[in-house]
Amino acid sequence: MRVACAAALSVVAAATACSSQREGGCAACGPIAPGTELDCSREDCAVRCAPLRGDCDRDLARGVLGNGCETALDASAAHCGGCFEACPTACVGAQCTGQTPRCPLLEAGAVRPVGTALATDGQRFGLLFNDFVNGGLWLAGLGADGRPEAAPRRIADVRSHDRFAIAWDGEAWVAAWTQTLAGNTVAAQRFAPGTLAAAGAALKLDPPAQPWGLKLAARPGAVLVWLVTDSGGADNGVALLGPSGFGPLSPVRLEGAANQVVDVVATAAGFLAVYPAVGSGGARAPAVQALDPGGQLGPRQLLEPLAAPHAPPWRLGSDGVRAAAVGPAAQGAQWLRLSEGGAPERTDGGPLAVAHLAGGTAASLAIAGTHALVVVDEGGQLRGRLHGLESGAEVEVAVLPSMRSISLAASDAGVLAVWVRPRPGLEAATLEAAFVTGAGVSRPCVR
Repeated sequence: MRVACAAALSVVAAATACSSQREGGCAACGPIAPGTELDCSREDCAVRCAPLRGDCDRDLARGVLGNGCETALDASAAHCGGCFEACPTACVGAQCTGQTPRCPLLEAGAVRPVGTALATDGQRFGLLFNDFVNGGLWLAGLGADGRPEAAPRRIADVRSHDRFAIAWDGEAWVAAWTQTLAGNTVAAQRFAPGTLAAAGAALKLDPPAQPWGLKLAARPGAVLVWLVTDSGGADNGVALLGPSGFGPLSPVRLEGAANQVVDVVATAAGFLAVYPAVGSGGARAPAVQALDPGGQLGPRQLLEPLAAPHAPPWRLGSDGVRAAAVGPAAQGAQWLRLSEGGAPERTDGGPLAVAHLAGGTAASLAIAGTHALVVVDEGGQLRGRLHGLESGAEVEVAVLPSMRSISLAASDAGVLAVWVRPRPGLEAATLEAAFVTGAGVSRPCVR
């Protein structure tokens, strides 16, 4: 029996009417307004725009059905691929002819990502993202060129404010995430490469307070989970993850911490973490904290002061043996090599091995292996530039009006960058990517 959902006057009333008929499947309602569909995987049968349709007059966003998702985003020059994406020429297949095409990493309309996390096994990539509209945490396997190998898999029920991370432990992908709706617990699970099948049950950890930061790093025989539960840094905690469960959560008090830990990486000697600290005289400066393979604290090193109070934080990268740090500078960004203990390296007693990456104001940073991605704001236009820290080579990855939540991973073949490109309206965002090799830049995407 088809329910007369279209007779309802509001989005909420329509979804409620459909939800009450779930024994017949909420799909029995059919489209409740032109260009819309119902998310039958949700208990509330949420109303959303169908793929390549847009609510550009914002009636759905105001809670009124009206004319639904009235705009064909694959053919409208005024709304080409998105409600606020005007095309000066012709719009064909949601792409503006005569311009560099947008390149979604996953099918448009299938996901509305908020954040990303990326890891590599040296050849392929594992990608985590959370979906604001459809809900949940999703795992995708990407091939050696960064292209999706299969449809993403929903692995957990999380909300947009939950934190998550992914790493490769030598045998499987390890994903960890916070669960604020499940008693503020932390969960982790391993997934087989290729099939993405769960390798064992999800493992649980109950921290003493609500975690609002989570970082993950893996090295042979050890996976380190770092939690932040207090903005002053007093209630940081680290736990090692074994095949059968978490080890004890060891509290960590970070000396002079001004905020949460930003990055954790594995090296040949153990692990390194970086966080904003308050140095002598009250000046803020990034600190690198060393940990041994068992998660015990080692020495701490203060790096160069931050360039400005609101500059993006320093980030760490590692090839599994050595590490490097990248941070903001007066113009663009700077980087330096780190020893296994986290100290800035010197050569023959000379100056620190610091290189300055030129450009405008650094908006965000990412680092993997010996490559750093610097997103520079040049008068409102964001340029993503990938820098070879050892070679000095610079490659422009993308020029976009906006990009956020950038993740980076360096495989044996090249460097993959994945970011969220915000989209106005109900089609909240898309995932985009660039794969950089010595031969140039390719844009892995779904066609």
